[in-house]
Amino acid sequence: MIRLSAILGICTVGIGLLVSVGASQEKDKIKGFLPAGFKALNLTEEQKTRIYSIQKEFKAKFADLDEKLKATKMAERVELMKVLTEDQKKAFIGETAPPKKTEK
Repeated sequence: MIRLSAILGICTVGIGLLVSVGASQEKDKIKGFLPAGFKALNLTEEQKTRIYSIQKEFKAKFADLDEKLKATKMAERVELMKVLTEDQKKAFIGETAPPKKTEK
């Protein structure tokens, strides 16, 4: 019974080591996706790796552009708010609502 427990323990440790080694190797691999139609082109692993690398590079550029777009939209909103009167700003912000017209 003790031998069985020892063998199971050793197997469990061994499997854990194999899984951790496999996971660390996968982290080194660049992941991505192939654009539509590229899968049918029978790309080499080198080509796929280059495509994934390019996608990673441009993803960072797109993220930077998204931040710039958000800042530009905020600047636009500030300029638009400068056009409004104080009462209009309050109504827009929701502190006061413009009077509702009631139908009779």
